[in-house]
Amino acid sequence: MEKPVNEKWSISGKNGSWDYNSLADLIRDNYGSASEGTSFGPGLGNGLAIGDTISRGTECKDDPAGYLPDANQITEIMWDNAASGDAGEWVDDYPSIDKSALIDLEAALEPLKAWARKYCQPDFFTVKDIVPYTVTAEDVRNVSRQVTP
Repeated sequence: MEKPVNEKWSISGKNGSWDYNSLADLIRDNYGSASEGTSFGPGLGNGLAIGDTISRGTECKDDPAGYLPDANQITEIMWDNAASGDAGEWVDDYPSIDKSALIDLEAALEPLKAWARKYCQPDFFTVKDIVPYTVTAEDVRNVSRQVTP
């Protein structure tokens, strides 16, 4: 099953500015001027106008399992811990395991990866496939229909 694509919208298209999940939300908060009465609510409107260029992109969240150590990192951790122990001077090749043991360790990590995917989804994201978008009169009319009773 393919993951749904989550659009993000931004006035500037810069990092940290992807605050809107829909074009309608961006227009609702930024279109027109509150002082001129052309915005969609009191205190809203930051001067966005028809014909202005904004940005649309696709939200990308990392797989939380990627933040876990892999089999090689685990064996490195084991070596570091053993080397700093009382018998540290004798741990040159510890743990001495073959490719089959590494494969078994990777398989043993799968439940931990599933746990991370279930409980540790990131709330941070990056944005890819950024494209410019020109605000149209139709976009503004559609928002106007949504906010007018």
